[in-house]
Amino acid sequence: MDHVKDVCKRVTNGSKILACLTTRSYGWRKSSLRRVYTTKLRYTMDYAAAGWQPWLSSTQIEKLEVAQNKCLRLITGQYANSHTDALHLESGIPSYSTHSKQLITIAYEKGMRAPVSHHRRSALNNNGVTHRLLFRSSLREAGKLMSEKLPYNGLERTPSPIVIPNPWLSSFRNWNVIHEPGDQIRHCCHPLSNR
Repeated sequence: MDHVKDVCKRVTNGSKILACLTTRSYGWRKSSLRRVYTTKLRYTMDYAAAGWQPWLSSTQIEKLEVAQNKCLRLITGQYANSHTDALHLESGIPSYSTHSKQLITIAYEKGMRAPVSHHRRSALNNNGVTHRLLFRSSLREAGKLMSEKLPYNGLERTPSPIVIPNPWLSSFRNWNVIHEPGDQIRHCCHPLSNR
C-alpha cells in the first residue's frame, strides 16, 4: 500500500532527529527522546488511524513495526540485533500493532457513545450496508471485535456529550484577537472569562 510506504518513509527520515539528539557528548534522556518520538514521529503513523489501519494486512503492520523499532533502538541505545521485546520494555512503548488496536477501539467506542443521531454513530451502526470487497475489514468490524474483548463488554455505554461551540453567542464573540492597523494588540478574551 502506498500510504504505508509513505508513512514509513517519513518516520524513517524523521528518525534522524532522534539520531542527532542521542550523541554521546550531549545526548538527551530517554524520557525526552520518547516524548519527541510520540509527539513528532508516532503522530505521523497515528494520523487518521481509524480510517486506514483496520484493513491493513499483517505485512503492512509489520512495516509500521519496523519503522517504530528503528526509532526505539535510537531511544534506548540498544543494538540492532536486540530483541524487540527488550525495546518495548525499556522504552515503555508497546508494539505498534497493539497501539493500532487501541486507537481503533477508542475510535469505535467514541462513535458508539455518541448520540444516536450523530453521523459517527450512524456510520458504525450496520444499517444493512455491506462492504463491496469481502476481504477487507473496517472500523465497524475491527472495532466491534476488539471492543467485545474488553472487560466491560455487555455493560451499558454511557453517552459522551458532544459540545459544539456556538460562535454567534455573546460569550464567544471575543475569541479573536482584536487589533487595528498600526496599533498594538488591545486584548484577547477567553470565551469563559467575564471581561
